[in-house]
Amino acid sequence: MQAIVRILLLTAAAGMLSLVFGQPAQPNWKDRAEFDLFDSISKDANAQTRLANLDKWKSTYPNTEFGALRLQVYLVTYQQLNKPREATSTALEILKTDANNRLALTAILQYIYQFQPPSAEDFTNAEQAANQMVNSIDANFAADKRPAEIKEGDWPKLKNDMKVFAYRTLGWISEQKKEYEKAEAAYIKSLELDPSAGQVSFWLGRVILAQRKPDKQVVALYHYARAAAYDGTGALTPADRKSVRDYLAKVYKQYHGSEEGLEDFLTKAKASAVPPADLKIESAREIAEKKMKEDEEFAKKNPQLALWMTLKTTLTAPEGDKYFEEKMKESAMPGGVNGITQFKGKLVSATPENKPKELVLSIMEPTGDVTLKIAEGGSLTGKMEPGAEIGFEGVVKSMTKDPYMIVFEVEKAKITGWKGAPAPVTKKTVPKKK
Repeated sequence: MQAIVRILLLTAAAGMLSLVFGQPAQPNWKDRAEFDLFDSISKDANAQTRLANLDKWKSTYPNTEFGALRLQVYLVTYQQLNKPREATSTALEILKTDANNRLALTAILQYIYQFQPPSAEDFTNAEQAANQMVNSIDANFAADKRPAEIKEGDWPKLKNDMKVFAYRTLGWISEQKKEYEKAEAAYIKSLELDPSAGQVSFWLGRVILAQRKPDKQVVALYHYARAAAYDGTGALTPADRKSVRDYLAKVYKQYHGSEEGLEDFLTKAKASAVPPADLKIESAREIAEKKMKEDEEFAKKNPQLALWMTLKTTLTAPEGDKYFEEKMKESAMPGGVNGITQFKGKLVSATPENKPKELVLSIMEPTGDVTLKIAEGGSLTGKMEPGAEIGFEGVVKSMTKDPYMIVFEVEKAKITGWKGAPAPVTKKTVPKKK
C-alpha cells in the first residue's frame, strides 16, 4: 500500500505541477514579482529550498488567487521532506474547499499510522477522511479523472486498492480506540476486497478475540490461522508467520484441549481468507461434556468395567498410592458399589494348575490385572483352561502400578464360575511277564 500511496502522491503532484508549469503568466498574478517567485518554486527540485520559497510566497502574497494550488505544492513538498504533521495539517486545509481531493485524503490516511501516538483529533480526522474516500471513490476514480501517468488498465486496480486502504484504516482506528466490533466490520470489508492481506487477517483475528465472546472464538482462530499459513502475495513475512503460528498453537490448544486437528485447520485457512459456513472446532469443555455423557452411557451398559476403569485411573495417578492406602487397602470390594456385587474377569492362569490356590484374571489387561489368593490357605478343586469367566468379591490386600495389578484375598465361597474338573488319573503301566 505504501507504493500505491507514493504513486498517487507523485502522479497527483505531477498533474498539479504540469497544470501550472506549462502555463505562461496569467493576469491573476498580483505582479511580476509573484510570478517570478512561483516560477523559481516550480523549477526547484530541492524540497528544502522550495519550502523556504513557499513560505516567502505565503508571507509576501497571503491573498494570492493561487492559494489552492499553493496548498497542494506545500503538501507535495512536506511529503517529500517526510513531515507527517505538516502534511496532514495542509491536507486538512485543502479539504475545506475540495472535500474529495484525492491527494489530501490519501495523505491523511497515510500519516495516521506514523503519529506516536495519534491524538483523538487525529483519529477523528483520519476516520472522516477514510469515510470520505469510500464515499467519493467512484467520483475520484472516474475514467476522466485518470492522470496520464497511470495506465488505463491500472486505474480500476488502484481504485480498489484505495478502497481497501480506507477500510483497513477505519478498522485500525477503531481497534486503537478499542471499538472492536466496529474494527471487525471494517477489516472484513477490507479482506473482501483484498483476500491476500495477511496483516489484515491477523488484525481481524486479534479484534475478534479481544471481544471475548465465546461464540466468536473459532472465527478468531481461523483468521490467525490464515495469517500464519498464507504465503502468497501480500502475506506476512516468514518470521511473522512463524510468530503467529506459535501463538495460534497456544490458543488453539487452550480452546480445544490439544493440537489435534490444527494442521488441517491451517490448510483450510491457507486456501481461503473467508471461513467456511460450517466452521467448527470443539472446545475442551464440549469435548469434556461429550466424554462425560459417553462415560455415563458406558457406565449404564458396563457398570463393572466402568468402575474398574475409574479405579485404574485413580490408582495409577501420582497420588494413587496414597489413595490406595487410605481408601482401598483391607476394604471389601466391590461391596455393592454402583449395584455391583462381584467383579468378573477372564482366567489367565492358575497356580498350581490343579487345585489352584491363586488365580490371575483379566478385567482390562490381557496379561492380567487382578490376582485372587484363596483365603486361609485353601484351594479350588480341579483345573480350568484359560479364558473362563470367573466372578469374585474379596478384601483388597496390595497394588502395583507397573505392571498394574490388584491383589485380593478371596474366600472360596465367594468365587463363581469355577468349574474345575478333576485331573485325569494317570494309569500305571504294569510290565508283562516274560
